[in-house]
Amino acid sequence: MGFTGTLDSWRLTISVQGTSPLPDLSITNIRPVQVVFDSDANGDGITDLVLGKATAFEVTAHVNNPGSLPAQVPVELTFEGASYRQNIQITASGTFDTKLVFNPSPPIRPTSSGITHVLATIDPDNIVVESDETNNRNSKTVDVKSTVPFRLAYVPLSNPIADAAFLQDAALARQKSDEFLLTTYPLADSQFSSFLTTPVPADPSGASCISLDCPPTLGELAAVARNATTTINDFLTLRLVGFLHGADRVVGIVPKNYFSLHGLCGYTGLTMKTVGSSIAAEGFWTAVAHEIGHTYGLPLVGLRDIGSQNPSP
Repeated sequence: MGFTGTLDSWRLTISVQGTSPLPDLSITNIRPVQVVFDSDANGDGITDLVLGKATAFEVTAHVNNPGSLPAQVPVELTFEGASYRQNIQITASGTFDTKLVFNPSPPIRPTSSGITHVLATIDPDNIVVESDETNNRNSKTVDVKSTVPFRLAYVPLSNPIADAAFLQDAALARQKSDEFLLTTYPLADSQFSSFLTTPVPADPSGASCISLDCPPTLGELAAVARNATTTINDFLTLRLVGFLHGADRVVGIVPKNYFSLHGLCGYTGLTMKTVGSSIAAEGFWTAVAHEIGHTYGLPLVGLRDIGSQNPSP
């Protein structure tokens, strides 16, 4: 570094030669996620997390690199006394944002309910000399909430009585539906349990399918509603089975042709909210979560909801 200067009757001018601007690193955002980002069930502006549920954290870092940064800079995430590290890759000079997702194995799971904080720090060992050393840390307030246990009964429901192949299909439907439920519902693994009951005979029906115009006529809608009433006995049976097994919710797993036999062609799920029971066709593994949502008050058409979905791969 050198100095040059001139002195005259008006001013003293000093210029510094050979210096370079310093880089700057900062954490601009932390987003916890269990099912969706920024979940705020009670609208208080604080992100809600479920106690015991696997949690990931997206951390955004802002980088101002005049060209002097190393190829990697560590970022440290601290939550409930545990710390996790990853490196951001510095591949270019200039100013840019970059994101890291902290999702280790085994996963991070909140262990205590109540208000707590997530802290993220870039350059936690203070190796990089920066123009601003005060913005390397940021925090996020979260509210960890406990949930009640949820017990789900799956009932194989068919007519004629279920054979071995259908029972295998029902067992697979339970496995895949459980995976989807735990991924999409505010449930911790430790608070969720499910079981498959012995098969139950379905109430036969000879209703004919209704072809619907677009939009459907009032007569067509009335015919569909009439056909749906042919499932009432099955819903009442499911409710009784669920009650006897101490289940919070009960889902009948039916063969793919069940709905067509009840004049409900093309449908894969049905819910009767008044009895808290649902029916889902085997092979449509997202249908169970969809129908259970209606039993907890998600919008449906009248007292029943009928859905059509593609099978999960």
